[in-house]
Amino acid sequence: LRSLFEGVRVAVIDPEDEYPALADAVGGTTIRLGMPGVRVNPLDLPTAASTRASGTDAVTRRALFVHTLVAVLLGQPPAPEEAAALDTAIAATYARAGITDDPATWGRPAPLLADVVACLESATDPTDQTNTADAAGRTLAVRLRPWTHGSFKGLFDGPTTTTPGGRLTVWSVRHLPDELRAAGILLALDAIWRDVDTD
Repeated sequence: LRSLFEGVRVAVIDPEDEYPALADAVGGTTIRLGMPGVRVNPLDLPTAASTRASGTDAVTRRALFVHTLVAVLLGQPPAPEEAAALDTAIAATYARAGITDDPATWGRPAPLLADVVACLESATDPTDQTNTADAAGRTLAVRLRPWTHGSFKGLFDGPTTTTPGGRLTVWSVRHLPDELRAAGILLALDAIWRDVDTD
């Protein structure tokens, strides 16, 4: 409260739902990860007006973050061939959405993790097992499907539903299943850092 009184914006990752009442009292926002309909799109880009960067590396930064997120989801980094396929798929997915390094394109709807998986699945010839890059992409797609089409998809299966607002943002992770807690905390930390980085 002292920090809020002094005009400092505060973000809290709350594992036990201790801060929502305070957020409500001061006009803040609570984002209850794990609750139905609450989603965070890891491929979201900043608007051109809100980024401090030179305007050319936001897509690259998002691609790097998606690599990190995928490693957390899988419990280990993808194999080198899978990582290469993932990198290609992320770039292709943004391109299909009309998003480039030009900040003017960043206001377009961001693609979803499911779009990246669909790109991995759409290898040129599923019967040609001699193409190791395509085979690695399809293997990675199968490994990621639980988070895009299966039991764990709730956190990722649509555009971001809540934008942090006010001087206090609470990221509640109490309702996340254990299998999604690490990913949820990573998404919260990423959102907090991006908010700090645009000040």
